Amino acid sequence: MQEENKKKNEAYDGKFKSSPLLQELLKRSKANSERNKQEIQDKYCERGAEWGVGDCSTTGMSRDEREAFMEMLRKKRAPN
Repeated sequence: MQEENKKKNEAYDGKFKSSPLLQELLKRSKANSERNKQEIQDKYCERGAEWGVGDCSTTGMSRDEREAFMEMLRKKRAPN
């Protein structure tokens, strides 16, 4: 009895794992994860630029360059 249930469950698992719905959801999840990671990086880049620290520091830029760089970062983060 347990062996039969185990076989049935394995068959159901196999069908579920290969289902188009699950594959689509996994693809969306990966895309969302990548997008969210980029949004977080952009947010911290903007913050670092404002504070003058990190990879996105604006130290050494002229005022105009700094303003243009900050505007570009804000546009990049703005919702479409």
